[in-house]
Amino acid sequence: PVPGSHDCYPALRAAIAAVHQAGGGTVLIPAGDWYCKGPIVLLSNVRVHLAAGARVRFSANPNDYARSGEYSIAYQVVGEGDLDLVYVPGFASHLEVFWEQPAYSRFLHRLASFSRVILIDRLGTGLSDRLPPDQISTLEQRMDDIGAVMDGVGIERAAMLGWSEGVMPCATFAATYPERTEALVMYGGMARILADEGHE
Repeated sequence: PVPGSHDCYPALRAAIAAVHQAGGGTVLIPAGDWYCKGPIVLLSNVRVHLAAGARVRFSANPNDYARSGEYSIAYQVVGEGDLDLVYVPGFASHLEVFWEQPAYSRFLHRLASFSRVILIDRLGTGLSDRLPPDQISTLEQRMDDIGAVMDGVGIERAAMLGWSEGVMPCATFAATYPERTEALVMYGGMARILADEGHE
């Protein structure tokens, strides 16, 4: 079992490494409420099981905020790879809920295994500031939010990963600031939301 402590990250990481070196097996997280504040890279020969009554809340880092115009944009930085990777999700996001969803958490851990990932909550959703009820964020505003977060982290250049609707602000940022864009990865995106001439 993982030794008991409120933050189980160091113990869980050590237990996974020990089981892996021993040839594989299972790491059991005992009953109780746990908080894991670091990225856990799962290995093919190690399984992690939760005992009855065990709950783990994953979070990569404490949340930080970057000022973009009159609004504050929430972000997290996780991983220690050489590549800086800005991840922009789709219509809605929540930095803390990301880590509570097993499949999404595994995806983020995989990214953090080879890069330093900068996760952004879209303006108006998650932990970022809310917009007035009669307003929505513009594409240019969301592009500026990416730059503000990069400035907040202290990075001049990064790769962009846009998911779904997040593709549009990433592509706009890359086209506007090619000198700050290392690469552009677009997954499940679209050129625009509504049909228009040439975009049926």
